[in-house]
Amino acid sequence: MNRVTGAIDLGPGLGGVLKAAFDADGEAEEACLAGGDSAGAVFIQRGAAWELAGINLAVDGPYNYTNSGPGFFAALFDEGGLFTGDEGDWQKVVDTVANRPMGFYATRISERLAWIQDIIALHGGGQTLPVVQTASKVNGPFTPDPDAIVDPDARTVTVAPAAKNGFFRLTSCSALRITTITIRGGQVVLGYE
Repeated sequence: MNRVTGAIDLGPGLGGVLKAAFDADGEAEEACLAGGDSAGAVFIQRGAAWELAGINLAVDGPYNYTNSGPGFFAALFDEGGLFTGDEGDWQKVVDTVANRPMGFYATRISERLAWIQDIIALHGGGQTLPVVQTASKVNGPFTPDPDAIVDPDARTVTVAPAAKNGFFRLTSCSALRITTITIRGGQVVLGYE
């Protein structure tokens, strides 16, 4: 368990985040983020209750032993004496007697609560409508199809056929999959579940 050491503003686009240190003298079960942890939940204990406070975002680093080369990411109780930054712009971290723990960051839920509530309201408190995206190649780029017609009762989406190759995907707040593709009246009808 880590302690949140502060709330900081990373500026436009990222906004407020929670910072937690990776301390050698921290709490039992001290942890740090690793590859693949992005979008995981961060909870804060208030009394006996645990509350969702953030979504995993980033870690300090990368690090290097010298002022040249590509560097590496690591969970460090003490980054003192190493270099931090990026290839071509490494800055030495002053090595002090006290450990200088690296940190990890989580996007603050409280700063995005209005947006979250708007999304929930838009999707009927849990019922989500898919957004149809199309592309001319299987690997994209995919873009939303503003002319797609979604029928949530029939669980179908109607789109205009592509002039040449056409690939479709559905995005939603819940897991969906395309189950049928048919042509009706010159339109492509995607069935989904």
